[in-house]
Amino acid sequence: MLPFVYQNPEMDFHLVLKNAGYKKTTLEDIKKKLKLLKEKFQDIKTSKNGMAEQRWLIGQIKPTALGNVDLREIKSVTEEI
Repeated sequence: MLPFVYQNPEMDFHLVLKNAGYKKTTLEDIKKKLKLLKEKFQDIKTSKNGMAEQRWLIGQIKPTALGNVDLREIKSVTEEI
């Protein structure tokens, strides 16, 4: 994002965020996505490691969660579902 701001210093910040791919979302929306991702993981998993699912879920949802929800909350949600 910083290189884009440097190249376009006059651009409004909301346009910078839009160009960076940021979308506002809620914890509830993220929970819904995590439930779908959990089902997907069951179909594609290859690891027998118990933590693999949680790591994969967090890795998948992290781009959506950044700037919207504390990642510690995401970790606790993945432990609940």
